[in-house]
Amino acid sequence: MGSMVVISTTSVPDRVRGALSRWMTEPGAGLYVGTMNARVRQELWSAVSASVGDGAAVCLHTADNEQGYVVLTAGERRRQVLDFDGLQLIRLTAQIEEEDPEWLPEAPERQDGGETPGAEEVPF
Repeated sequence: MGSMVVISTTSVPDRVRGALSRWMTEPGAGLYVGTMNARVRQELWSAVSASVGDGAAVCLHTADNEQGYVVLTAGERRRQVLDFDGLQLIRLTAQIEEEDPEWLPEAPERQDGGETPGAEEVPF
């Protein structure tokens, strides 16, 4: 007997969406739901994770564990699945942005041409 499988995709190639739509229904954009046996699920997830490209995908399926489901991910995501004593928890990672010194505004020049009083006393 098959089990319920949910796959969510973000920015994946059209061929991935086509492969998923052959086996599952798409009730929302990038969200696929279906019932299948473990072998079909494993083969389908292998194909999706191998061709996700710059996008990302998440697969949830029922399992015989404490939570009752398993979470699989493919592609670059801010959310990472961690195993904590048999429980799958989600950790959010911070986005790393390159520092751009051009975003700092330049200090306005004084109208009287003098220096700011006490500027030399500032420790930074």
